[in-house]
Amino acid sequence: MNAGQRLKEARKIRGYTQSDLGKRLGVEWTKIKDIEAGKLILHADFAEKIENILSVSGWWLLTGKGAMLAQSSQEKNSREDQNNVVSLNFYDNIYASAGYGAINDHIQPTKMDFDRNFLEKVLGIKKFDRLDIIRVVGDSMLPSIRDGEYMILESGANAKNGDTVIANIKGELYIKRLSKTPFQKWFRLESENAEYQHIDIDSNEKLEACSIVGVVRCKIKLY
Repeated sequence: MNAGQRLKEARKIRGYTQSDLGKRLGVEWTKIKDIEAGKLILHADFAEKIENILSVSGWWLLTGKGAMLAQSSQEKNSREDQNNVVSLNFYDNIYASAGYGAINDHIQPTKMDFDRNFLEKVLGIKKFDRLDIIRVVGDSMLPSIRDGEYMILESGANAKNGDTVIANIKGELYIKRLSKTPFQKWFRLESENAEYQHIDIDSNEKLEACSIVGVVRCKIKLY
């Protein structure tokens, strides 16, 4: 099927006569007739005008590749909106302790949708595939983190020295500052509040009982 035959097919599907389409395009109907008959070449600029009127793909008209029907503006916007939405896991009953630890039940998260641009430009989040929201209890991370504030956590992220992390120690979740010494497997989970002790992971037994769940990427401040 050549370009003229594709134009004829698209015109008929949309319910236009050659005269109707010619009037919409501002040309004589004979030009449409000659393109469909293969006597005239369908140029790209003219295909673009036809695309806007018939809502068919100009690329398909010219090459026969891809889908014939062009996406409507609404469909395009809907797809763009879907691509801009990021779903985060919200654990309403999961708490990370900033004090003495909080035992957590096994629950299913609630999905919460956020605009990708908001996460990236306002909250400074760069990765979007493993984001969870959990709540903090306790005050060992004062003044940086207050009791009751929510954290956006990148689960499974590679924690670096100085990161605020969520650590699982024997089934209890703690939010602490990670302090690592290069080339050593031991590390410390530091509290910012001087009234609380740090947690030293300084033996194989403690290392086996501790895992870094993820890295805190943002907190939702309470007022």
